[in-house]
Amino acid sequence: MQMKRSASFGFAIVLSSCAGAASPLVPNLCRLMDQPMYCRCDGDDYADDATDVSCYITRPLTADHVVFKSFQNHLSLVSLTFNAFDLKYKLSFVPSEALKQCAQLERLKFTQSDLGVLKTHSNAITELEPDSIANIPRLKRLELGDNKLTKVPAGALRELPALAQVFLERNDIRSIEDGAFADLRNVKELDLSDNAIETLSARTFEGLSRVVRLDLFRNKVRRLEARTFSALPALVELDLKYNGVAEVDPLAFEGLPQLSVLYLSYNRLRILPAHMFRGAPNLVTVDLSQNQLLTLTWRSVQDLSKIRSEAFDMSLTGNEFMCDCRLAWMLYLENATRNEKFRRELRHVKCSFEQTPPGNMSSSGTKVARLSLRQLGCPDDYAPPDLPSTTRAKKVSTACPYERRLRF
Repeated sequence: MQMKRSASFGFAIVLSSCAGAASPLVPNLCRLMDQPMYCRCDGDDYADDATDVSCYITRPLTADHVVFKSFQNHLSLVSLTFNAFDLKYKLSFVPSEALKQCAQLERLKFTQSDLGVLKTHSNAITELEPDSIANIPRLKRLELGDNKLTKVPAGALRELPALAQVFLERNDIRSIEDGAFADLRNVKELDLSDNAIETLSARTFEGLSRVVRLDLFRNKVRRLEARTFSALPALVELDLKYNGVAEVDPLAFEGLPQLSVLYLSYNRLRILPAHMFRGAPNLVTVDLSQNQLLTLTWRSVQDLSKIRSEAFDMSLTGNEFMCDCRLAWMLYLENATRNEKFRRELRHVKCSFEQTPPGNMSSSGTKVARLSLRQLGCPDDYAPPDLPSTTRAKKVSTACPYERRLRF
């Protein structure tokens, strides 16, 4: 059943059944009298099989008021709208217990509500329609996790000036339309983890200029396109673990000067482009572990301005590095880093002199830190990485590992 759109909140929804027995003390939803809420029902106002109901709040109303028990006698309800009869009597809560009575409910709307937190998780919601969550000026937190959403359409979330947190985790979201979040200018946290998102573009996160944390853990993103996150200049933490990412555009992280934490572990990365972090130079935590990296060149990481600082840490274990001169920079950085944890990490990075099938990295590979420049196949005129000038890098010998002595 299609309903006229207004500044409202509404979505296709299925709720679990929890019907109770009729009681003479429970008023009839379609003929409420002298109550803080009255409702108009389609068809016979005295029937219990109304499918389309509009309710109006006329006086202050609490979640435990008896009027909400009247829903237990209307199990055929398909469409339900809550309206504020007067602007001073806005509904400030979601009557969740009452809605559980309505197993057939498909469409629910709130107009001119005064909600601060909207929780509709674990309700099998399947669809967000245009203007479905809109004009709720005090809404600060939106929780739509553990539902069955498959798409976030453009225009579904509008006129929500106070909204700061959006949780859409554990749905089945496969696509996000360009501009879907364009009106969420004050959101600071967006959780899209445990979905099935496949494609991200430069317009996916348009409008989210104040987001500091974006969670995309466990989705199906295979490639990070150029400037995918450029609409998020305030982003501090980005989680992309368990996505199957196999390819990264050199400009994927362009425009992220505040980004300090990046999780890219448990993906399918094999080679990273040069200057990959030029747009995110202030990273202090980079997790590249448990990928299929065959190499990691100095050109890929040289733009990380804090790479030798005490705060910087990078996880690299669990990859499939080939033992060659492209890894030689690790020998120098092991000496230069001020972070003991990072130094230990570099000492445990392994490589192989023979390429192994993807996913079959031998646990007996050789530790890079135990190899010399000569063993890595570096030429005699090999130029060490250009570490910050304040670093007094220890000399790395071309001799065998047990012959070389590293010193300032």
